[in-house]
Amino acid sequence: MLSTEGNLLCRANDPRALDVTLTSASVAKDFFGPTHTTTLTARFMLARAYRVAGRFAEAEREGRDLAAVVERMQGESSSFHRHVVAEHFLALEGLNDVQQALAVGERYIRLEREATPDVLGGVMRMMHNLSEMFMRIGEPATAKRWLDESQVILEREYGVDSPRARGGRCMIARALIEGGRVEEGRQILARDANDLPPNTPDAVKATLARASLMEIDSGRDAARTFVLEERAKMNPANKVVGEYIDKLFEDWFQTRGE
Repeated sequence: MLSTEGNLLCRANDPRALDVTLTSASVAKDFFGPTHTTTLTARFMLARAYRVAGRFAEAEREGRDLAAVVERMQGESSSFHRHVVAEHFLALEGLNDVQQALAVGERYIRLEREATPDVLGGVMRMMHNLSEMFMRIGEPATAKRWLDESQVILEREYGVDSPRARGGRCMIARALIEGGRVEEGRQILARDANDLPPNTPDAVKATLARASLMEIDSGRDAARTFVLEERAKMNPANKVVGEYIDKLFEDWFQTRGE
């Protein structure tokens, strides 16, 4: 029961998840033992709860230790181990440990491709995570390499003209603009940035790419005002989408030292 409650709270990114999952992990370890599946699952939820609460160092430690245990018990290609590796990446990203996050993210991509070569949704999401991390630390050329790879999967899965694919190309445009290839980025935005569904991450990606272009054409103050105005208009469908949208906006400002 505690594990189910903790799972629901974690999925909702609710800070209350930490108290519940701490209790759940302790009870499971005492009752089932440290290597039982129930205990390992409870520890996975605990790692996620630490991350949701912003306690990234504890999330990283729990994720790292758990990944080692699960790999030893189930093998590195098991579905659960791959989920733990992805969670460990998110903790490292929260710590801004770029080199370790890159290593863990690349390992996750390798494991997913080997285990499920025809189901690449997880690979695509990790590539996007890596691209966003490199955009945030001001390495748009590296970000673009990951975006280019993920775009191939995105267009295959959703269609070349889908909002998801167009949002992905807007991210590529932003990486080009911030990497100095302004006219290439401008051309992509002219084709792909209009009429995306409002209040969605894809629309926000277009907004932020336009802001990066505006920063060059009209100055940072104009771009910053534009971003703040667009952010104030957001009315996302649910909390999870809203939190991802907030992260996209915050990353744009963080890239600029704000």
